[in-house]
Amino acid sequence: MKNFSKIIILVFSYLSLSACEFVSGSSGKTVTDSQQSREFDGIKMIAEHITDPIDPVSIDRDIMDVGPSSHVLVRYMELMSIESDFRTESGHKVELTLGTNQKPEEVIKTLKACPITQLWNMRATWNHPFGFRKQGWTPGGALDTGMCATATLVKTSSGVATGEISFDITPWLLNYVRAKRINYGLALISDLSVTVYGNQDSTRSPRIKWIKTTTSR
Repeated sequence: MKNFSKIIILVFSYLSLSACEFVSGSSGKTVTDSQQSREFDGIKMIAEHITDPIDPVSIDRDIMDVGPSSHVLVRYMELMSIESDFRTESGHKVELTLGTNQKPEEVIKTLKACPITQLWNMRATWNHPFGFRKQGWTPGGALDTGMCATATLVKTSSGVATGEISFDITPWLLNYVRAKRINYGLALISDLSVTVYGNQDSTRSPRIKWIKTTTSR
């Protein structure tokens, strides 16, 4: 019975953190902010030594390598259809979060998330966005390096590090997705060799997080 009571308390605590309601004074309507999270449905590691576009070492992995000769490309295919739900005003951010099996305090010093500027698919390699030689791009991916986001540690409300890493990708959403209607995703890059969890890790894989606001009477 004590364990059941603890579970109930934890459930209500989670709900209070993931959703916040307030009443608009001008309209009398109830506005609800809720935390949303989706795993990127396109996650591909590209590296100089991987030339086969369907090489299994480049997809469906627990751990992926990021470094001078290897990048991880991420893209959420349905983003264009839901981006209007993303709240970006009043300090609200859209974030890319992920986990690492290394010390996150060290990884954040070098890991970056950069907008991809050319269309690609899951056959992409280090030199070709679609796996075909006639469709070349800048080795490692066509990237907007001037808009790369730097990494920070994810912390709880009490300031305790969770072991996850976060990037504020709001500028990318505003400048590419909303302004240009372009969603080619982002690339994880690093000057030093680091590792991040891939899509085979169900809890620490790269995800996109945002605040969704709904209004009701």
